[in-house]
Amino acid sequence: MRTKTNAPFVRTIFAVALSALFAMPALGQTITIEHWEAKLRATDDVSTARFDLGVRANATDDLDILYDIQALAGYGLRAYFDQPTWGGYYSRDMRDPLMPENWSFIVDRLTAGRNVTLTWNMRYVPTGCDRVDLTLVDQATGTRIDMRRQESFTWAQTNTSPRVFLVEAAVISSPRPAAPVAKGARATGDIDRVIIDWTPPKESPVSVAAYDVYRVVDGKRTKVNELPLFNTEFRDRGAPADVDGLVYEVHSLSHDLCSSDSSNRVVVRTDTN
Repeated sequence: MRTKTNAPFVRTIFAVALSALFAMPALGQTITIEHWEAKLRATDDVSTARFDLGVRANATDDLDILYDIQALAGYGLRAYFDQPTWGGYYSRDMRDPLMPENWSFIVDRLTAGRNVTLTWNMRYVPTGCDRVDLTLVDQATGTRIDMRRQESFTWAQTNTSPRVFLVEAAVISSPRPAAPVAKGARATGDIDRVIIDWTPPKESPVSVAAYDVYRVVDGKRTKVNELPLFNTEFRDRGAPADVDGLVYEVHSLSHDLCSSDSSNRVVVRTDTN
């Protein structure tokens, strides 16, 4: 386990404000293997403790005053990263993107006799061709949990001894599926506006599980389906009223949601005959 060292403890009201600002995911920020975070929460139905871990492209494995946040004093239930060389307990620990990586954290209660549950939000952890896999390790029992397949972990806190956990992070790169072949796109003149259809690739290094459709207007590409598509046709009811010049492309998705390169592009025909 790596420990951040040789970093003086400097914390002011101004620094805390800066940390809080940089802690929030920026609007429109792309989640990548160099910019992600997992949000965790410990609760015993009476109190809750929240803490975050992740990476930033310009973070280090020492104290980063723009990202790492000192934990507030807790009563009853506490969850924190113990960083004595930084001057105490922290509720947020951002690292550099070098993988593999691990974070050690502690959950403790000042009194015993309650169940404690850990939950986590993986919304800001990358998926797709280059995804980040996180594994929770309970140091008391050796239990290992895939944090994508399971969303919580509960134990009975029978004493006041701190419970130590480890989160292991690794980048997993998956092969891209082959692109489909777009057959055409046509205006319908009714509520469906535009219908796009395609055929699956004849061969692919990995199996194709679903598809995404993109609309291209004035060089800007926008995904038009909210959820992955499991058939080979899509009805774009949100297409602009003037469909002249609308261009579409289709991407294959693997089971890991790794996207293929673009299919051939097709242009909408404005005639409905």
